[in-house]
Amino acid sequence: ENWHTGFLLTEGKHTLNLQMLQEGVKIKSIVVNKVVENATYSEYVKNIEKSRFATDSDAKTIYIEAELLHEKSHLEVAVNYDRSSPNVHPNDPSLIYYNILGGSSWSHVGQWVSYNVNVGKSGLYKLNLSYRQRAIAGIDVRRRITVDGKVPFDEFDCLVIPASNDFKSFVPGDENGDYYIYLSEGEHEIRFEVVLGSLQNVINKFKTTLEKLNELSSKINVIVGDGVDLNRDYDFKSSLPEMVPTLTEASETLNEIIDEVNADSKNSGSQSARIEEAARLLLKMAEKPNDIAKQIDYFRSQLYDLASVLSAMQTQPLEIDYFELIPEKSETSVKKFNFFSVLGFRTKAFLRSFVSDYSSMNNINTDEALNVWISLGRDQAQVMNQLITDNFTSTTGVPVILSLVTTNIMTAIASGKAPDVVLNLPSTNIALLS
Repeated sequence: ENWHTGFLLTEGKHTLNLQMLQEGVKIKSIVVNKVVENATYSEYVKNIEKSRFATDSDAKTIYIEAELLHEKSHLEVAVNYDRSSPNVHPNDPSLIYYNILGGSSWSHVGQWVSYNVNVGKSGLYKLNLSYRQRAIAGIDVRRRITVDGKVPFDEFDCLVIPASNDFKSFVPGDENGDYYIYLSEGEHEIRFEVVLGSLQNVINKFKTTLEKLNELSSKINVIVGDGVDLNRDYDFKSSLPEMVPTLTEASETLNEIIDEVNADSKNSGSQSARIEEAARLLLKMAEKPNDIAKQIDYFRSQLYDLASVLSAMQTQPLEIDYFELIPEKSETSVKKFNFFSVLGFRTKAFLRSFVSDYSSMNNINTDEALNVWISLGRDQAQVMNQLITDNFTSTTGVPVILSLVTTNIMTAIASGKAPDVVLNLPSTNIALLS
């Protein structure tokens, strides 16, 4: 199934009508593009076989750090840091390096990041992606990969990446082997975009089913009221004749959704189990409508659970450490550290935690630096430090010592140790200083 919404248009004039349902919107333009079918990987390989150059024996593996992106679609797509292992590049036991991209900030459909890749030798290259997806347990994520603005083959239009609690390598491929893309010598743009693919059809079906169940739940609540009387016969079958067909249909639809999710996903056990539990309850309620009053609380909790599953399916968070483009007959250029190296790294990080200055956000030590205090949270201080480094210092050349402190500014002034700049100063102190 193709995730695009298409219209079959015959030759000639056609009229497009837009009807307002809710809220206002401004439309600048409407463009109708022809839907182009992507070639499958096998077709792609056959097409380039005649024209491609043989991969040079001295072709080098191309290594790209994910945080060093070229462009991004949204400001909220952020770089972050991870200090859990030396296998995350670059890293240090005591210093903080912004060494990963994405996470929850890169999870919504349409968000993308791009990289400029300089290819030294023309030939076929396979993608090796170091990633982690632990923001939502058991949820596989999807990305569209384009080269110079085009999807090379259909399998890259919606690439399913399995969930993983730790950073691991992922090389796209199938039972016949890894996927290779042809790159000519020179500069190319590689883009990763958040998509849902065929999962969009599942989500639409899921939404419709959940809306029907919520509507049915509201009608049941009107009959039952605030408290359920287990000794009363509510006669739901007569008062709500549509109830049994709705429950039966919803149970069947949920089972269809499970099959479609399992077919499209490589790691969908946890979400499928939650949907399957709700489907069993709905079927049980349809078979024994006289016992619905006893199960009303469980029914409501299952609706909440289904809503959380639906919400999780619509988000696609992904963290990337780096990616490689590996030529034919070559291997990864990244050295993996063993258990003892990781243990040593974490031991150093633990020991250095006793001597590290946690108030300082950087390691600048010069008399010419501007001394700035900030009293917000550490996360906000990290963002401020990054903005100072990327924008202020790089533009003006003025180094800044940013410190996270809780000391009262009046005490610092009285002791002669006041900073040059204070951020987030309470209004009471401003009044005293003025």
